[in-house]
Amino acid sequence: MGTLFHDFIHGFWHVDHGLLFTAKELILRPGSMLKNYINGQRVKYLNPFTYILLLGGFNAVFLKEFHWQSLFVDLGIFSNKTVDQEVWSSSIKHFSFRLLASIPAYALVSSIFYYRKPYNFSEHLIGNTYLRGQASLFMLILAPLAILFASSSFYVAEIKLVGYGAVLLYVGWAYAGWFDGKPTPLGVFKGFICALVSSLLELSLLSLLIKK
Repeated sequence: MGTLFHDFIHGFWHVDHGLLFTAKELILRPGSMLKNYINGQRVKYLNPFTYILLLGGFNAVFLKEFHWQSLFVDLGIFSNKTVDQEVWSSSIKHFSFRLLASIPAYALVSSIFYYRKPYNFSEHLIGNTYLRGQASLFMLILAPLAILFASSSFYVAEIKLVGYGAVLLYVGWAYAGWFDGKPTPLGVFKGFICALVSSLLELSLLSLLIKK
């Protein structure tokens, strides 16, 4: 916990080297990268809290410009008229802190799904911080596409849903590599379900906050 607290404070005040390298490793070898970092091989990787704060900050700028709205609204689960726009706008404006606030929920779910693995809750927090940051990077890539195809035969909701599924599959693959050592179809499926439960929990809690 002491190391975790130090990394958290460090993430606010310092930008380390290794942003592009960290992003590349999280894309190509997320499981190995997370194990390396947790096992002490940290010099070449960007601090997890710096990583998520930087990417969350970029999202706060771009998603606001793209008039991003809740996936539940896009899917028609509830109407945009029932959304407190002031609260929603605040959640986008402070997107980095929204990401940070969601990490304990993800860490709790992953620690339950993988309770037999030799990782404590702090290590689940660190791993999920990196993965939430990487999901934020994917959102940055997705946002312009949603706007680009908004007026064509594609629908924004469909683009978001495909992107959402791809992110869940990515996290499932990362979990399988991290916890099982080598991704297998069964391991990726378990990781996908874990990521889905975590994401639905986050979206449900957010929906309670933004609804009038």
